[in-house]
Amino acid sequence: MLNNATISDFVLSDNVPLFQQKTWTGEQITRVVGTEYFSISFKVTMNKQYRAELSNFYAQYAQGKPFDMSLGWWGKYTGNQTANVQATAARAAGATSIAVNSNRLEVGSLIQFNGHKKLYRIIANSGTTMTIFPGLIKNIQLGEVIKYDNLSGSFVLTTQNSQFSFPSNNLIGVTIQATENIRG
Repeated sequence: MLNNATISDFVLSDNVPLFQQKTWTGEQITRVVGTEYFSISFKVTMNKQYRAELSNFYAQYAQGKPFDMSLGWWGKYTGNQTANVQATAARAAGATSIAVNSNRLEVGSLIQFNGHKKLYRIIANSGTTMTIFPGLIKNIQLGEVIKYDNLSGSFVLTTQNSQFSFPSNNLIGVTIQATENIRG
């Protein structure tokens, strides 16, 4: 995938579908009304002799086929955890509390489960129980490995009016946008 291109200006966006309302007493009410998802935007720059790679990329993924992409340094863990982290109990889809072996993963860390590529954020961690957001999209199994370093996501191209650009320059530059494949 785009092997002869330079990827730059990578932006990871966290999209939390929430609803906020202020009551007549001044209290702020916030409700999450869906699943958190991530989106990415990045610039692809390549010499014109490699333009077939861009055409091939669009041909493969323009109709909604997911592609995997590294999160770059956003997917690189920089905290204190060094050992593997595993679920110590199976959990069903929708669960937010995950029993795990002893760990020191920090609140705010992004994680993935070995069985699927959805990205989750740790919102609380007692050392043996992690609370994640959003709730699990798929079931996890006893002993399932929790990935917290070198993360990559599964994404689907986000089209702008069903239009993909094919510039005619010696140095081709396009910006690509994609949304997390939350069922991945």
